[in-house]
Amino acid sequence: MAMEPPSAVPNAFAVAETSISWRLDAQAAKRIRTELGLNPISWCETPSPEGGQPSLASGGEGGMVFSYPPTNARHGVRPKARRSPKKGPPRRRYEPWNRLSTELVLHIFKQLAQHDIATCARVCTHWQGLAYDETLWRTMVISNRRIAPAAIFHAIHRNPRYLQVTNCDLNDFDEDELTAVVLPSRTLGLTRLDLSNTRISDEDVARLLSVAPKLKTLNLSGCFSITDQSLLAVAKYCPNLDALSLRMTDKVSAIGIEAITKHCKKLRVLSVGWTKGTLGCGPHIADHCSKLEYLDLSGMSFEMTDDLVQKITKQSPKLKSLDLSDCYNLTSESIDHICDTLKCIEHVSMSRCHHVTSEPMWRLAKISTLKSLNLIGCYPQIVPDIQKECAHLVVNQPQFSALPPFS
Repeated sequence: MAMEPPSAVPNAFAVAETSISWRLDAQAAKRIRTELGLNPISWCETPSPEGGQPSLASGGEGGMVFSYPPTNARHGVRPKARRSPKKGPPRRRYEPWNRLSTELVLHIFKQLAQHDIATCARVCTHWQGLAYDETLWRTMVISNRRIAPAAIFHAIHRNPRYLQVTNCDLNDFDEDELTAVVLPSRTLGLTRLDLSNTRISDEDVARLLSVAPKLKTLNLSGCFSITDQSLLAVAKYCPNLDALSLRMTDKVSAIGIEAITKHCKKLRVLSVGWTKGTLGCGPHIADHCSKLEYLDLSGMSFEMTDDLVQKITKQSPKLKSLDLSDCYNLTSESIDHICDTLKCIEHVSMSRCHHVTSEPMWRLAKISTLKSLNLIGCYPQIVPDIQKECAHLVVNQPQFSALPPFS
């Protein structure tokens, strides 16, 4: 068997195409091609010497073009085209935080301050969803700021249980800023609201209360800008109210307090101490607040009388704390009503009640359930003796009302 030499010598450093001609059968050609490691590209035919059609079977001269497979990209071989990346959502970059469970990340966020949680919400969409979880915003405190009402309503979208906005100013804004207020579309789980010493309008108080039907505790002490309209909103939207403080509110009257006492039947704590314009509110409290346990009537100077004290103690026998400081018309008869009627009394304040004699005070101090007694500004001669004989009793401490804290 004779084979003609190749027409070109393969070059290992370039893409080579070689044409080989032979006269042999197909099986021999396949074996030689396999041994040489050649890949067939196409057949080429040459006419036979006899002038007939070339044919391998008939011994005609035929040929096949072969190419050597490229060995390396350095040899001038064109690299294969890269496949276009598959379309789809971008892959999340690997971060150690992504391996933590949602519960663990929330537990870590709970150890942070609220302004730090707000910063974490800006990291990525995943953290933003976790940072806005309601469990992280059970308590929200905003104090000593001048803020727009819209900021407060934006805050309550987090559905806190306790919202404290103290010593803030919400009134000094234009009408355009007020129209930006957006109320939540759902009822909130807010149970405690503290707006003490905050300058806020009646309209904003009503808006807050309209989305908080579960409110239990409301502190409006020191809100000098609210009027009876706010109290009417309390009576309308908060039937389950348990504690209310209106201490030192100047513009409310007996009309608003009457509405509250009629509609808020579950009131247990009520403070109207030093509230101007509440002339005539005492009878409403005596008639409608039978479940009271803590009552602050301090500063009702000449309006509070012995008969009114008798009526209040008779209608509210569960009273534990009673503040009658600066009620100048009270006499020893009021002390007798307290001792005879209130069997669970723990705290009494009779500071600057100068018409009460010392003997009823001794009787009051010896009540077994009594824990504290305030006699500031009067009876300097008997206070040291009471402290000596009644060791269980705290006298003149604290100097303010013994109401439970609203914060």
